[in-house]
Amino acid sequence: MSEVLIHLIIPAAALIVVGFDRKLVLLLCPFAVLPDIDILFGIHRQALHSIFVLGSFSFILLMFTFHYKPQWKTYAIIITLLLLSHPLLDLITGPIQILWPIDLHFHLKFVAPLLDPTTLSLSFPEFPVQFLIYTPQTVPIIAQPFPIFENTGVIAFILIGIAILYWLLISRKKEAQKNQTKVLPMEENP
Repeated sequence: MSEVLIHLIIPAAALIVVGFDRKLVLLLCPFAVLPDIDILFGIHRQALHSIFVLGSFSFILLMFTFHYKPQWKTYAIIITLLLLSHPLLDLITGPIQILWPIDLHFHLKFVAPLLDPTTLSLSFPEFPVQFLIYTPQTVPIIAQPFPIFENTGVIAFILIGIAILYWLLISRKKEAQKNQTKVLPMEENP
């Protein structure tokens, strides 16, 4: 569940901070987890996590909207950023075939400083950020459960949906109240 939430929350928060419309970002937020449907085909972290595949789809989407539907430009930009955020975030969680069909797996590993309990001193690694490249024979096997189809994942999506729906309804109500103008009767002076 945490991986799904990371893919939903981090890109959405970044887009909102940059200045995109909150409602629109939250509406399109599921595109951030769309590449994980490749697990249904037994090829998780491969084809749909490739920047070539996602980049090509995003390029076609952007060209179509800019040329034929300019009123959809904002939608296309948000969808593109959400889709491309997925493999970049997955680089941190484990090996990923980000350049699929090239048969190499990449992993961005952060090495934390070590605390010596006897002296309470920190020892920092020589390279705190490591960019690892694995061939197919050397890829470490990391159990990657996909909790979106388990009970916790379904419950998380329901709770997130309820929270988003509640937020949209409250914000719509506030906008409606703000847009209502109260007309007070004028006092007549004789």
